[in-house]
Amino acid sequence: MRRGGPVLQVARIVLAGVAAFLGARFGRRQQPPSDGVPDEDGADPDAPSEDGQDPEGATSEQPVRRTTAEKVTLAASVVIVALLVGAALWEQFVLDEPDGSWVEVTVAVDRAERRGGLTYVPYTVANRGRDPAENVTVVFEFKQGEETVEESTADVAFLSNSGEVEGELVTALDLATHTIEARVGTLQVP
Repeated sequence: MRRGGPVLQVARIVLAGVAAFLGARFGRRQQPPSDGVPDEDGADPDAPSEDGQDPEGATSEQPVRRTTAEKVTLAASVVIVALLVGAALWEQFVLDEPDGSWVEVTVAVDRAERRGGLTYVPYTVANRGRDPAENVTVVFEFKQGEETVEESTADVAFLSNSGEVEGELVTALDLATHTIEARVGTLQVP
């Protein structure tokens, strides 16, 4: 089972941070420490009085009211966390990327151009898998009927997951009488 994509990992980090923030925010409010100088009568100004009230006059059992800014910040945090969790779940369960590297080659013969006696045929090498691929060798075979009359290769040094590389294949053969077949010859998974 995979550990999750980058969105899921970021969501986990943000959730941990928000949980720590909310835990600190919903705890009792702490008054900032005083300058440490005792009052005129020698008492600590931060110590609660004998009747259970803190220096500001509120008892320690009274709930703390939140300001509008705190409520807006909390709402925005909840929305951001919900979006990250939703994106993580979508990445985890909706994206159908197969395990490993799944490289496919598409040759666009319909977009081929003839220039100066040569034919330029665009192609795309795409990785549809979850893992990147290195040292991908693509083999192009030009056939006339069942016979291979020319073979060419293209090398792709690195192909990220869900990445694509475009290129042009150059041949002197006439595509009206020849067909092109493309396949992945070799690849390495880092």
